[in-house]
Amino acid sequence: MAHFDGRGFKIQYVEQGEGRPVVFAHGFVMDHTMYAPQFEDLPDDYRCIAWDMRGHGQSECPPGPWSMQDTVVDLVRFIEETNAAPCHLVGMSWGGMQAIRVALQREDLVRSLVLIDTDADAETPANVEAYQGFAAIIEQQGLTDELLEGTLPMFYAEKYLTSEPDGVAVHRRRAKDMRPEALVEGLRALTTRTSETDRLGQIRVPTLLIHGEKDAAIPIAKAEEMANGIPNARLVRVPDAGHTTPLEAPDVVNREMAGFLAEVP
Repeated sequence: MAHFDGRGFKIQYVEQGEGRPVVFAHGFVMDHTMYAPQFEDLPDDYRCIAWDMRGHGQSECPPGPWSMQDTVVDLVRFIEETNAAPCHLVGMSWGGMQAIRVALQREDLVRSLVLIDTDADAETPANVEAYQGFAAIIEQQGLTDELLEGTLPMFYAEKYLTSEPDGVAVHRRRAKDMRPEALVEGLRALTTRTSETDRLGQIRVPTLLIHGEKDAAIPIAKAEEMANGIPNARLVRVPDAGHTTPLEAPDVVNREMAGFLAEVP
């Protein structure tokens, strides 16, 4: 893996292929490997670049407190340092939240958006309470097996959990390998983020939304709201997929993404 200096800490990333840059931003408790199915298909036509965001994967974990805006600045720097601008920017969950904010703050860096299983709104009060409870457990005991197992349905629909034991095992290892402070600070950044829904009309780049119909973490109604708020955005619903559609339905994601990117001027 390559790396760059993310304002005093190392950010690791991988890249493959040549052509127009496609930057991939992953979700919470994920890393660049969640986009492995997309890296298998797209690099024939594109330069695919995927990072491990702060505290995830092989990237270093800076001290807290973290905010959503801190990670947005990280992503801006990443795009600039890898000479990827203007890029097709793909973000899943937390990565999609970052991507929305990059498009609003630095439109010059973005050629198009692909927003997967994500949300432009602030966290719901119910989720804030639950995530703060998770953070308290992690601070006191670390990531317990009970907490890890209990959160799996938030990441994956039942179909994936029962049919892809190897993929679920990868998720368990990835979560267990994360430093507790990265988990706690990630939850802090997610629960304290502000809403961007009233600014969605300012997004002027072509936008594709892909959302699992069985997403338990972010209901598909949130994607519908974004599709209505972003000018000329298109929403693809994915049956039987949960919160991690790039892994749960890679054929659908690859097909829709490739078709969309080919149409972007």
